[in-house]
Amino acid sequence: MIAKRHAKLGESSEAQANLTMRFMRALFNFAAGQYEDSKGHSLFIENPVKCLSQTRAWYRVERKQTIIKPHDLAPWYKAVMNLKNDNHIRTRETVRDFLLLVLFTGLRREEAAQLTWNNVDLKARTLTVIDTKNHQDHTLPLSDFLYELLLRRKKVAPGKSVFPGEGVGGIWWNPESKWQR
Repeated sequence: MIAKRHAKLGESSEAQANLTMRFMRALFNFAAGQYEDSKGHSLFIENPVKCLSQTRAWYRVERKQTIIKPHDLAPWYKAVMNLKNDNHIRTRETVRDFLLLVLFTGLRREEAAQLTWNNVDLKARTLTVIDTKNHQDHTLPLSDFLYELLLRRKKVAPGKSVFPGEGVGGIWWNPESKWQR
């Protein structure tokens, strides 16, 4: 059943099929460690997703390479700097500032989207990302450019979040939805 479902999902997206089965594998591994019978034996003796490895059925999916190439950087920067709010779309400048912050700090987009003013010290010219992927806080110095950018943001986004939005707690959770319009 697992192999058939994996193949069926792979018809529309091989990457999504693999992701679904990795999630399924994790659920079975969790359940095997959590649920026991009256004798203390796991209710899940074997993980059925293991069959994909045994039969080498996992799809080979090339990793996305979403970087800006050096020769594309100048036109990209010019286009981003030209993003201005108008009567119809009032989030363009937020998108611009978000993209620039990510470019100049190397933050992951989720880290930048969740950035709050509590983590920005304009006096010391630093920003701190709390609980990064390696579970450690990371403090970065602010260049003059980023300092000025954050000063502007503070005037237009005085609430809790540097990039406010409709997400949980007013945080801008899905930046891609803003720039794909």
